[in-house]
Amino acid sequence: MDREERVLVYRLGSLGDTVVALPCFHLIARHFAHAERRVLTNFPVAGKAAPLMSVLEGSGLVHGAFHYPVGLRDPGALLALGAEIRRWRPDLLVYLVAPRGRLAVWRDLAFFRLCGIGRTVGAPLSRELATHKALSDGLWEAEASRLARCLAPLGDAAVDEPGSWDLRLGPAEETAAERALAGWPGKGAFLALGIGTKFPVNDWGESNWQAALAELGRRHGALGLVTLGAAEEITRLRFCFADLTAEDAGVPPYRPGEGDWRFIARGERTQTEIDAELCAVLPRQESFAGLFEALNAALAGDAPWPLTIEDAYQSLELASAIYYASATNQAVDLPLPPAHPVRAGWLAWLP
Repeated sequence: MDREERVLVYRLGSLGDTVVALPCFHLIARHFAHAERRVLTNFPVAGKAAPLMSVLEGSGLVHGAFHYPVGLRDPGALLALGAEIRRWRPDLLVYLVAPRGRLAVWRDLAFFRLCGIGRTVGAPLSRELATHKALSDGLWEAEASRLARCLAPLGDAAVDEPGSWDLRLGPAEETAAERALAGWPGKGAFLALGIGTKFPVNDWGESNWQAALAELGRRHGALGLVTLGAAEEITRLRFCFADLTAEDAGVPPYRPGEGDWRFIARGERTQTEIDAELCAVLPRQESFAGLFEALNAALAGDAPWPLTIEDAYQSLELASAIYYASATNQAVDLPLPPAHPVRAGWLAWLP
């Protein structure tokens, strides 16, 4: 390609949409290595969403961006956007948008033609390119693979290659990650989950996360777990028993005793019975303050000991198993067998 060629990439969305398209952005950067590459994207997508350029800026995959608000329909604003693109004089459009119907694709192409762009790659005008293939295992093709098929004229996006998903993080970003994980024993090998969503309808639901985490624990129980989400943390807890469900979707993080809990009757228990039991519960201090309050009452002979030697032993056994699993990348079954290395001490295996 000519060194002076300018390539415009049309991609909408925020963080997740950008990550899904990473193999295609890498392919575009390889194929048009000597071209100036800019992306046309919507900005901002939502108040708490990360815009596309917050992921790609500084990566070298693109060199700049044109922004427009979601749902732009104002003729004057559209003409201004078109004039801005036309002044840049792009030679080629790479259409990298999720399926929205053939009419929407033709409308987009007409707009870009008015911007002076004569050539386009990736527009899903056929049914084959606009739909996800059914796979032999009963699942559907990933969106990353569908996008790669659309850009097949440019080459292989190599969606199965780890390098195709490289975010090309800069030194400052890597330092920020290292700082966030500093002192955490699990940072050597861990899974990272981005569990936030900008739209409530996309909330995966507690039951799905519980099932997914249970399966991850079964398959990769020795790995650490990092979760990324909202700036304002809450804890979502629900305990289900035969005759009672206790829940609170807005518990302060790490302080579950301070939440506004609901205790809901089920099975053979009635709500009246549960309410009567709750009325008999006296308010107490939480966390360490509550522990020392209970210990003081036990020392004074006014109450039983809040913890037994067996409780302490099981807590140490659990903590030791967690550290051992993290250090050795091995699953650990509880209770620990008599010959387990943990029982001989931590120094032999702790990093």
